[in-house]
Amino acid sequence: MAACMWVGVLAHLLVIGGAVKLRAHSSNEARGFAYDYSHRGQDWAMGSCASRDRQSPVNFVGVATMPPPAASFKFTYQRLASPLVITNNGKTLSASLKDLGFGGINYADAWYELMYINTHALSEHTFDGQHLPLELHLVHKRYDSDALLVVAVPVTAATFPSGPGAPAPVPYAAPNTQEAGFNSVVQLLVKLAPPAPMMQVRVPGDEITAPDLGTLLEGANYLGYAGSTTAPPCAETTIWLVRESPVLASNTQVQTLHDAIFLSTSGFGNYRSTMPLGGEVLKYSAVQEIAPSMGYSFSPNIPAPEKADVQLRTMKWAKDALRVATASLDYVRNLDQRLHKAAEAQASAFAPAPGSGPCGGAPAPAAAAAADGAGQEKAAGGMAIMGAQA
Repeated sequence: MAACMWVGVLAHLLVIGGAVKLRAHSSNEARGFAYDYSHRGQDWAMGSCASRDRQSPVNFVGVATMPPPAASFKFTYQRLASPLVITNNGKTLSASLKDLGFGGINYADAWYELMYINTHALSEHTFDGQHLPLELHLVHKRYDSDALLVVAVPVTAATFPSGPGAPAPVPYAAPNTQEAGFNSVVQLLVKLAPPAPMMQVRVPGDEITAPDLGTLLEGANYLGYAGSTTAPPCAETTIWLVRESPVLASNTQVQTLHDAIFLSTSGFGNYRSTMPLGGEVLKYSAVQEIAPSMGYSFSPNIPAPEKADVQLRTMKWAKDALRVATASLDYVRNLDQRLHKAAEAQASAFAPAPGSGPCGGAPAPAAAAAADGAGQEKAAGGMAIMGAQA
C-alpha cells in the first residue's frame, strides 16, 4: 500500500510539473516574432515597429551641405585573428564577436562593446533616396545597460549586384584576393560559402592575414541620430552612426553576399523601408584609440589606469559569474528531465492493471495524464526560435 501511495504521489507531481513546464515554454515562445521583408516592414505591428517617432533606418538628404563634424567618437578594435562563427538565421548573415574582446567604441563618455556584424542587402539607410548594394551593421552594447550603438557601413562595388540570389557554386571558391576593390574585412564573411538558412559556419582564424576592422571606420565622417533596431521588436534604444561615404569591395564579394541574403529571404532582401526622421542628425568624426576607454569620470585622487583596471576586472568577474550560472541552470534542467523520466519509468513499473491490484487501478488516469503532458511538452519543444537582429 505504501508503494502504491508513492506511485500515486509521483504521478500527480509529474502532471503538475508538466503543466508548469508547458506554461513556461509557451510564455517564452510568445516573445518570438515571425516576420519577413515582403512589405519592407510596413506591416510589422510587434513591439515599437508601428511607431514613427524614433524608428530606423532613415533617408539622409543634402549630406554634402551639412555643417562639418562638431563632435567625435573613439573606436578601437583588435585584428580579427580568432575563429568566428557566422550564422544565417533566415533574416541576415551575422558574425558573432560577443565576449571575444575585439574592442568597441567610446561614445558620449560611455563604452560600447562590439557584439555582432550583421549584413544587409540592399543598404537600409539611403542617401537622397538611393540604396547602396550592402550595409554592414557593427552592433555594440553599452557596458551598463541594454542600450545599443550601431555603426552602419555602406558597401559598394564597381558593378551593382543583380538578380534574386543564386546558390554559391559547388565546390565553393572564395573571392580572389587580387580582384579590384578587394576588401579584407568583407572577405571574412565570404571566406567560406555563406551558410544556408538556420545553419552556421565556423571561419578559422589566421594571424597572418587577420583583417583590421578599423579600416571600415577610418577616413570618413558619420551621421549620428537616435533611432531603433531595424527588425522586430524595433526597440527605440539605439544610437546610429552611419558612415557618410561607402567602403569599396570587389564585385565578387558584393555579389556573393547579395546572393546569400536574397536567396535566404525569398528574393526580398533584408532591408526595411526608411522611416521619418524624428530628431536631429549630427555629423561626427571617428578617432582611433590604442586601447579602449571605458568612459568613466575618474576622480583626481584615484589614478585613472588603476580604476580602469578595477572596472575591467569587475566586468570580467561578472561575465565569469554569468557563465557559471548559465552552466548551473543547464545542469539543473538536465537533472530535472532525467528525474522526470525516472519517475515515469517507476510509475509505469508499479502501476497495476486496470481494475486490479491494491489500489484498484486508481493510478492509471494520473499516469496517463502525465504521459499526455510529456507529449505536449515534446511538441511544444519543437517550435523554432527566431533570433533578433539589428
